[in-house]
Amino acid sequence: MWCSLPLDFRCTFLTKVQSGFHCIVLGNSEIQCESAMTSFSELVNSMISAYGYLSDYVGKKATNIGYINETLQFLIRLESKGNLSTKNNTDKEIAQFFRIFLDLAGIVSATKGQIEPLSIGDIKLIGKKKDISGLLSTGQTSVDDWICSVLFQGWVRMHEPDLSISRDLRYVISKYGGRRCDFEVVGTKVPRTLVECKRLHPHPFYSDKKFENDVLGLVTRKILDNCSTAKKQFDDAESSLSNGRRIRTLIVDVSSYGENCLRHVRNGIMIGLDEKTQIKTIMSQLAKEEINGIHQLVLAWSDVFFFKGARRALVYYTKPIAIDGTNLTNPQLNYEGWTVEFYPMGKGLSKYLELRLSNTASSFRWIRASWFSLTDNLLTYGSKEIMPHNNSGDNSLR
Repeated sequence: MWCSLPLDFRCTFLTKVQSGFHCIVLGNSEIQCESAMTSFSELVNSMISAYGYLSDYVGKKATNIGYINETLQFLIRLESKGNLSTKNNTDKEIAQFFRIFLDLAGIVSATKGQIEPLSIGDIKLIGKKKDISGLLSTGQTSVDDWICSVLFQGWVRMHEPDLSISRDLRYVISKYGGRRCDFEVVGTKVPRTLVECKRLHPHPFYSDKKFENDVLGLVTRKILDNCSTAKKQFDDAESSLSNGRRIRTLIVDVSSYGENCLRHVRNGIMIGLDEKTQIKTIMSQLAKEEINGIHQLVLAWSDVFFFKGARRALVYYTKPIAIDGTNLTNPQLNYEGWTVEFYPMGKGLSKYLELRLSNTASSFRWIRASWFSLTDNLLTYGSKEIMPHNNSGDNSLR
């Protein structure tokens, strides 16, 4: 139920499960709750507090962790502006807010914290102090892989008790010197599954001009290289665990390869990999390869949608591929991704006023419909029309 009070800011958290959150639930669920009302300053302050808590937990090493320090500095600058607006903020700032909010949603969910207001719960659920500080201190690649794993972990937490993480293996060193896979997952309809999350990065000389001809093949080769690494991680993890063999799922985030890919969509612009062309090509190339030791591969990527020249939504899509059909005919671990939407509440307004979070990836049709309905862009206005008047005194329309 929407509140008609003239409040400055509305947070609407869309989710398919209760998990203790106040939310408005859309889709297949029958649960419906009221949305929360807060100010943008309150939201950003809660984000600062959450990252401050993470910094305090990590301890002295936090001063050397760029991810935490840069995030805090950005949020402090943003809070001083009082709002997020296409007039007062650059596109880079708006993009950074979307990404930080999604990262934090994963951290909060993974720790069983609160979305309204944003606060981290049991931080030990994402790792011991020494483990997190050690991993985040090793470089951006490790940070990106960790965030990728936290987003998955948060998504799983929001589906408890039907799905749960039985073992966190992210910080266990394997017998060959590297890490074991990230998690063991179990569920009511999901067999014991080992999961590894990886995020790919373009070569420093990557150019979008060569994308269609060269880079899709490069992405496929890098995925295959990561499959080989993941197989060793799965082998080592499985050898140390009891209760027999597990299903093996590798999640590979290829978002960074779509950062320079711009295409026009109906009434707007999309930046990111296109599922019907580029993702489909990568999947068809992978289907030709013989991949051993992995049962399910999940491609993940981010698409950003622009309307009226400004970012309005960040969608984290996922696409599963069953590699070994004899062991996994129908993939049971249905990772559905995330969606962050942020809109003004009227036609022609510059301030972002309604924030939406969903633990499933929304289609472009959904995003477009949300944009139109929340900003009154479905309505058109013209000049005043005078009703015709006849001499009989009957002014009814014929």
